[in-house]
Amino acid sequence: MIENFNKIKKYVLTLGGFEDTPKLDLQIQMKINEALAYCYRDDVPEAMELPLAGVIADELKTKDMAGFEGNVASYSEGDMSVSFNTSVTDTSKAYYGGKLEPFKQIIGVI
Repeated sequence: MIENFNKIKKYVLTLGGFEDTPKLDLQIQMKINEALAYCYRDDVPEAMELPLAGVIADELKTKDMAGFEGNVASYSEGDMSVSFNTSVTDTSKAYYGGKLEPFKQIIGVI
């Protein structure tokens, strides 16, 4: 587990309005691990904590919405209607809304 997990978790709880549960701890840890892999990192620098917390809160809200995965554009319960936003105009910023792009490390062959 990373050393600033509790700080990131606090931000996620505040941004998402989630209830603090052991399940949420695991979900946050999974999302942190995914983001670290995406950025080719093994740490979360202080400048990355808040953007990462925002990404995690958004991801958990999107996944939690009615059990659907994907970018939900609108949702209504009367006659159950779900619309997904499928258009992505800038493919370089498609992942995590581009919020983690500045934190990606460049790796190469030695």
